[in-house]
Amino acid sequence: MKNILFRCSQLGDLMSNARSKTEVLGLTAKKVVRKQWLKDVYGYQEVLTTAPILKGLRMEGESCD
Repeated sequence: MKNILFRCSQLGDLMSNARSKTEVLGLTAKKVVRKQWLKDVYGYQEVLTTAPILKGLRMEGESCD
């Protein structure tokens, strides 16, 4: 079995508490594990796009001149 590595910045999310005693992991921890699994198995990674990022990409050419 392959080891799955997480970043130190994700530890807080992984250590979140479950809402009930019957669940082992909290919803936030499940979300982090699912994202990492999708990245490791399928190479899928969500693309973050926001208005400031898009503006920065548009203006990058002008700022380099």
